[in-house]
Amino acid sequence: MNGDGQQPIVSASNLRKKFAAPWGSGSAPVKAVDGVNIHVARGETLGLVGESGSGKSTLGRLLLRLLEPDTGSIVFEGSNLTRMSSWRLRRLRPRMQIVFQNPYSALNPRMRVHQIIGFNLSAARLSGVNRRARVAEVLKLVGLDRDILGRYPHQLSGGQAQRVGIARALVSSPTFLVADEPLSALDLSVQAEILNLFGDLQERLNLACLFISHNLQVVRHVAHRVAVMYEGRIVELGSRDAVYEDPLHPYTRLLLSAIPTGARSSDIAGARATRQRLKDELRELGPETDLREVRPGHSVALSSIRVDTPRPIALAQE
Repeated sequence: MNGDGQQPIVSASNLRKKFAAPWGSGSAPVKAVDGVNIHVARGETLGLVGESGSGKSTLGRLLLRLLEPDTGSIVFEGSNLTRMSSWRLRRLRPRMQIVFQNPYSALNPRMRVHQIIGFNLSAARLSGVNRRARVAEVLKLVGLDRDILGRYPHQLSGGQAQRVGIARALVSSPTFLVADEPLSALDLSVQAEILNLFGDLQERLNLACLFISHNLQVVRHVAHRVAVMYEGRIVELGSRDAVYEDPLHPYTRLLLSAIPTGARSSDIAGARATRQRLKDELRELGPETDLREVRPGHSVALSSIRVDTPRPIALAQE
């Protein structure tokens, strides 16, 4: 299921956010998000990829208005968040949720699990019985047993803590979910479980989800569309198959070239040469351009490009 042709749950237009450089450095402000246009539809997972510092997490927080944009607009379910009063925004909060990267730092160490999950229900004014029933329902949804309800976060494993964080986000029945690097703080043995959980929840709940990750293999598993972010801008956007099978922007191809494939050691030199060529091509790009659609459902921020020939990438494991 994807969001093609559906009304977006959330969309952003010309979104920009700068942060001041460190005091005394004399540097110009950092453009964390620089003119981004993006949307996510119901039932769609949009994967947002890019290296650290590319602006992915900042964009996710802007879409939830956890950060205030400098310019641009954000529309959620038909309402302009950037013009919304704090009182109206608080009423919408239950429908826009986030799952953070580190489950332990995101959970209040002084609260028990049932308090953490039920916290987002405070605005719903449910009775005690209904509140406990909803907490139990969402706990089952994320694959946890009721016997952990009385535990504190430090008594949970990494996988359990992240499931509690997901349950807290889902308990208020949101329509839009930002998952900000939800696997990177977990052991490899747990990552697959949480990734499969996200896929199952997406299918069952029909959410609009922005899945942020630097791991392109993870994004390929979970996303319907993929947006590639470079220095605060979206430089390529398209369906999962289009972006992974025929990447057009040199930055996208550079990211994909770094995916380990287990290739023979004799291919390592060729892979290094390919990556160096892509880095050179990236440095030589002309003035920044807006995204333009070069084929149905596939856009790239390049002034000129040929799309009639395949663009093979030499991959290798070093």
